[in-house]
Amino acid sequence: IYDMTAHAWRTVWEAWEALHPATAPEAPCGMDFLLYRIGREYCKENLVKYRCREGHEFYHFGGRLRKCRLCCATRRADVERVQRLLPCMVVASELPREGGQLLLKETDLLRLFDGVCILERVCQPKSVGFRVLNPPQSISIKGQTSWTKAYSYKYKGGGGMMA
Repeated sequence: IYDMTAHAWRTVWEAWEALHPATAPEAPCGMDFLLYRIGREYCKENLVKYRCREGHEFYHFGGRLRKCRLCCATRRADVERVQRLLPCMVVASELPREGGQLLLKETDLLRLFDGVCILERVCQPKSVGFRVLNPPQSISIKGQTSWTKAYSYKYKGGGGMMA
C-alpha cells in the first residue's frame, strides 16, 4: 500500500508540474502540506463585496473598510458591506490589488498564486452547483491520538489526516 500511495502521489505531482509548473510544489512530499494550507487559507470568507453611496461596487479583504477606495481621491463616501465571499468565487483579476499585487501578505498562498485556486475545477466556485468544502483539520489537535474534531461530513470534507 505504501508503494502504491507513493507512486500515486508522484504521478499526481508529475501531472501537476506538467500542467502548471508555477503552482506545483518542489517535490511530491510537498503536496501534503500545500493542500492543507490551501484548504485553510483559501476556504474562508475573507473577501467582502462593498458598495458606496455613489454606486461603486468593489472587493476588499476583511470587513472593516469604512470609506470607498474609488471615491477617496474626490470625496469620502461611506461604504456598506454587501456580501462575504470566498476569494475563489470572484474572478482573480477583480480581487483587490495595489500596484498589480494582491492586498495580502507576501507569504499568503492566494497572493503567491495571484488569486487563482488550483482546486477550482474540483469545487467549481463560480457555478450554480458550488458547495463550500470545509477546510482540513490540523493533523493533530491534542496529541498523536487524541482527536476531538476530526470528523468529515459527506460531500464537505474537513476531516483530519486520520479521520
